[in-house]
Amino acid sequence: MRHLILALVGLLVIATPVTAGTGKPGVQPPAAIMQLVLKDIRDQDNPNRVAPAKMFRAVDINHDGVDDWIVDFEQSGEGSWCGTGGCRQVIYVSNSGGQFTAAFDEQTRQFSLKRNRNVVRLDIDVHGSYCGTFGASACPRSFLWDQDLGRFVETTNVKGGTRVDEALLQNVERAVVPAPVAAAVTTQATRCTEAGGKAEDDGSPAVTVPDLNGDGLRDWVSDPSSCDVDAGKPAVELQTEVFVSAPGGFHRALTIADAGFQIDLGTRPARFVELLDGDCGYEKSCAERIWAWDVATDRLKVVAENAAKPR
Repeated sequence: MRHLILALVGLLVIATPVTAGTGKPGVQPPAAIMQLVLKDIRDQDNPNRVAPAKMFRAVDINHDGVDDWIVDFEQSGEGSWCGTGGCRQVIYVSNSGGQFTAAFDEQTRQFSLKRNRNVVRLDIDVHGSYCGTFGASACPRSFLWDQDLGRFVETTNVKGGTRVDEALLQNVERAVVPAPVAAAVTTQATRCTEAGGKAEDDGSPAVTVPDLNGDGLRDWVSDPSSCDVDAGKPAVELQTEVFVSAPGGFHRALTIADAGFQIDLGTRPARFVELLDGDCGYEKSCAERIWAWDVATDRLKVVAENAAKPR
């Protein structure tokens, strides 16, 4: 839903130019990449649209000696790929089967991919709503390529910020949702339906998050959409649930009212930040409750609570 909204306003704005710190621009991509791009940019009105060479930049991200590809849709000649969140950028990474998979697919206002020996860093700026503010507000995000996971993982951004308000990359996430997490998503949807409501689908009811319990593995959050009920019917309060990795699978570590959350990368393991209900948004931040992993009790526990404050 968010990507659709950002695309619809594309003709109203001019995107910030995209730069990349490394790579060969304007090189002809493999046929597999070209087919994917042509499928995206062609429609009934333009069935023969071509993809200009300037859309493509080759760079080896996963150190396998095979070119990976950055595709800059701002250069396609089709304005619908740009909006208040910038222009669509896709990164296709080669895999052992000789194919390519999308490791990044987002609208960005700034885009910089840099390599320093074996470290690959991606710095971007996205729509302000990803940071709980408005579209034009700065919202920097940064990622490092994790060779073992075969994906970009969140890191401290270029401004030193350690908070991640909303998980990106879920649209390209290839990890299978663990059974307990999938069951939690189903349970929330059922609760909504049984109450006579309709669950809104935002496309990511279950998201992967950085390691919360210190075992080095990514964890999961069941983050349900809202439940729309007819006027006069009782509201349905859905729940957000945190699942952490454990021997034999994942177990539920926390259940809270669905009020939004952040992940704080400032510590290892990362901390889970519960955003509390209140009058917050563009003008001031939300009140928050911070949960950290407690080794002694093998669970998340509250370590701080902070009041809302002006942005």
